[in-house]
Amino acid sequence: MLLLCGATAINGCGNGADPGPGVAPVVQRLADAATERTCGILAACCTNAGVALDDEACRAFHEPRMVQHFVTQMFLGSELDTAAAQRCLDSIGKVSDGCTVQFRVGGDLPDACDALFKGAVPLGGKCDSRPGHGCITSLDHPAFCDVPYDPISGDSAEAGVCRVSSSLSVHRTVGQTCSNTCIGGKHGACDGAGAGGNCYTSDGLFCSSESQRCEALHVSGERCNPAGLDCAPGTYCSSAGSDCLPGTACDLEDFTCAPLTVSGEGEPCDQGAVCAEGTYCEDSTCAPLRPLGAPCAARTQCAENNECISGTCQPLRGIAGTCAGEFLPPPSPGPSTGPSM
Repeated sequence: MLLLCGATAINGCGNGADPGPGVAPVVQRLADAATERTCGILAACCTNAGVALDDEACRAFHEPRMVQHFVTQMFLGSELDTAAAQRCLDSIGKVSDGCTVQFRVGGDLPDACDALFKGAVPLGGKCDSRPGHGCITSLDHPAFCDVPYDPISGDSAEAGVCRVSSSLSVHRTVGQTCSNTCIGGKHGACDGAGAGGNCYTSDGLFCSSESQRCEALHVSGERCNPAGLDCAPGTYCSSAGSDCLPGTACDLEDFTCAPLTVSGEGEPCDQGAVCAEGTYCEDSTCAPLRPLGAPCAARTQCAENNECISGTCQPLRGIAGTCAGEFLPPPSPGPSTGPSM
């Protein structure tokens, strides 16, 4: 199986597929290299399991996902950091090492494959669209090339100036201004799209609607906002024990963070009570997970190692299914989400 040409060759290795419409050649070559490694490792895993890999299906599944991952990292005047690209490829693994990593059937790439493009122009410097003439930027210190635009002629100037970006991907710290609270890690969902910046619950923070600054998540017994995502893990914002009248909305002062409880089969489940392992919440009561062949409406209703397919609980796609090319359809193309222009 053809291996990679190395990081420096990613900028000029000519064995990859032709770039798709609008895809930069360097992105296509990088995606081809990452796909080559991923499918090569999957082939080794399939061989160990005594099943042949559908190589064509593997490439058809992974290649568009690789392209989408890398194309969103480019920005005006950026160029590929070849050392970072090599670290990305090495984090996927080497085909010569055989089956040494877990399947990446979802098409995800390791964190080392993020932020592979760079610029060389400092803040206040002149920037343009030529490779290497982009602004020095990072997730913690984002910048962008501010290019003058004439709305009457519809033309942009050939060059601009590097300025600080208000990229919402930056993780704010305690006391910094904010406008959004984001749950989860780097791919977490945010509760708004304000320009003030994000506080991440994975960092133990939330964006206070009162101070508009990042504050520590509230612990059990502390006041909370039911719409503020401001309770620490293992707790929820509860109005239990409040003095609000029946049929009326509780004042925010009546809500406090309270510990989540775990309910067993036949016990009630709600916002403050989660179901124990082996059960799920159905009509506010914990019910046993459904066996193979049982009707279902969601994956959470089926027993472990099963999934809900066409309305019934069926086995998860195992290694045989993966090797046979039982992959998801390719992602729909989306706009670039690199540093803002």
